[in-house]
Amino acid sequence: MSCWLPVLALSAGLGSLFSNAQVKNLQTPLDLHIAKVRAHEIDPLTARFSAACGLDVKKLTAHYGFANDQFWTWRVVGDLPKAYDLHVMHLIGTAEVWRLNQRMMVEEWNAMLDVASVSRSLYCFDLDKKLVMLDESEFRIPIDGTQRWGMHMRWSRGPKGEFVESEPFHYIGEDDQPAPIPKLTKDDRQIVVHWRRRLPAPETADGLKLPAALMGDAEKTSGPD
Repeated sequence: MSCWLPVLALSAGLGSLFSNAQVKNLQTPLDLHIAKVRAHEIDPLTARFSAACGLDVKKLTAHYGFANDQFWTWRVVGDLPKAYDLHVMHLIGTAEVWRLNQRMMVEEWNAMLDVASVSRSLYCFDLDKKLVMLDESEFRIPIDGTQRWGMHMRWSRGPKGEFVESEPFHYIGEDDQPAPIPKLTKDDRQIVVHWRRRLPAPETADGLKLPAALMGDAEKTSGPD
């Protein structure tokens, strides 16, 4: 799981302010992403990251994972859009894994719709499953219809093993494009400060806690949904 949960905890109390109907009808960047998966399209940001990772995801087969319960239980699925269409609660995780000669890239989306937050993490792992690049986006999608905004940054491992900001922090819109500084509430500013202070994690692919079969570590014990 991505390191986004501490950020969301800052606003967890917001969920009680909104009805289930409001949350159900909420359209988010994750919906846009699932629509691209359904159409067999690759997000421009995903394609750009994969090139930097040394993989061409347009020529590789993606393996899918999905989580949709309070315990964050990941399972391998064969049809990610179908699994997403059948989600039953506001806590949603999707994972797409591309592998080539032991090099691996993972795109993970996490949503807590009742607190109006959606995040995307793109991970690049080397042959030893060590994290070498991380791209993170966080979208704030207020259910009450007020201003939507997002933030983005990327880290790459430097020659001495340290992580550096290869794409510094900046605000983005739902289309991933740079956007002006939004009008932030006090809580929003606290979220931004906390988010910017995070360090790249996890150190290795095993830290994602995704199913072994999804990561190519074991044979599937049962067929995907």
